Amino acid sequence: MTESLRPNRAYCLATLCCAAASLLSTTTATAQANWYVNAAAPAGGNGTSWTQAFNSLDQALNAVGSGEEIWVAAGRYRTRQRTVATDPRSATFDIRGDITVAGGFDGTETTFSQRAGLFEQTILTGEIGAPGTFDNAYHVVTYSNRPTPLVLDGFRIEGGNAVGATGANAMGGGIYMSNAWMLTLANSTITGNRAESGAGIGGLPGAYRIHNCRITRNYAKGDGGGLFVQAGSVKMWNTVLQNNASGARGGAVFLRSTAAINLNVTFQKNEFMNCLFSGNRAATKGGAAFLGAGNVLSSGVIVHPGSGRFTNCTFTANFAGVAGGSIHANNNTPLPTQCLVANCISWGNSAPTGPELLGDIDAGFSDIGGGWPGMGNLNVDPQFRNVASSDFHLAGSSPARNAGSNGLVTFDFFDLDGNGVALEPTPVDLDATRRIANGTVDMGCYEVRPGK
Repeated sequence: MTESLRPNRAYCLATLCCAAASLLSTTTATAQANWYVNAAAPAGGNGTSWTQAFNSLDQALNAVGSGEEIWVAAGRYRTRQRTVATDPRSATFDIRGDITVAGGFDGTETTFSQRAGLFEQTILTGEIGAPGTFDNAYHVVTYSNRPTPLVLDGFRIEGGNAVGATGANAMGGGIYMSNAWMLTLANSTITGNRAESGAGIGGLPGAYRIHNCRITRNYAKGDGGGLFVQAGSVKMWNTVLQNNASGARGGAVFLRSTAAINLNVTFQKNEFMNCLFSGNRAATKGGAAFLGAGNVLSSGVIVHPGSGRFTNCTFTANFAGVAGGSIHANNNTPLPTQCLVANCISWGNSAPTGPELLGDIDAGFSDIGGGWPGMGNLNVDPQFRNVASSDFHLAGSSPARNAGSNGLVTFDFFDLDGNGVALEPTPVDLDATRRIANGTVDMGCYEVRPGK
């Protein structure tokens, strides 16, 4: 590999700049105008307060202006707005950029910090006709051809069905994104969506910023059960990807470069921190993740959008029908994939070839079933607390405890602890409790608490 696991100062500074831009785009400013939506509100509201709330999200999306916010109370929301007048399944929440759309409210809040956290009860659905998925919308949410960022925070997005469609309609059952600048997705669950590819989230060039989310039970006939991104930039922190499936490659995640690129985003590598990949299945390669690269692109600029770095992630109980039970890093292209694995656990995955990892993967300070070359790597049972109940916390006696490298913990890109500092190691684990609890970081997505 041309890149070592040692942190790179130039790359860290670039990451910090991107983090600052992301934080600015996600900060809620109470001076901005808010629009209010409550499914239980009577018809006729003008959306300017909870007492005058719109009762459909469509109304708010039509009214919102640049820099404004939409606050959505718990309830079930479906769209009636079609992108193609003659096609009922083209109905989608088509969301512009430069706004924040936030769910999880109970309809009484006066400040964003009071939000009730009813994220699972604030549902955006692709259900538009008869019960079931066969006639559901291709995409529940669409964010396409937008030059400004979008923040989508606090929703359950379900029931998109892009199976049996063609072109753009075949991708992104839950969220479809194409040629848009930056989607920040937070505190959300993407579940029960279907597509030809990218069932949960599917997209083309753009920046994907995902944290504190769950991507579960999505199914793609082709590649990318949970997430499918071509020539994009993905940063995913503190997210669970569980029980997704694909009929080809990448049960949970499929990342690949193409000849069509957006140079504003493709120079950034894809990164995953504090993520749990479990129970995902791919019919061919990459039970949890498939990474594919391509050729040298545009004006002699070499980019690696099919590459990825996984730090403090746990991969377990994933399956691939051909190769790469957890990660398959494709290196059969002129520009090979770069894959780095640090402070991770890959254990109990399965495939006929490469039951854990397959490809040119640079791994260090990780516990990998069957063993893997690299500094600090282990090949021992990590002692998950209770595999039968899918509890992948570490037992207090785990050999993966205090066995990682503090220097490989990536920066706090999303400011997960809210202290306004991005230039610090990510301070929390997947449980949002202290990341380095006993002096040395543990392997995997969870940290053993002191005294345990």
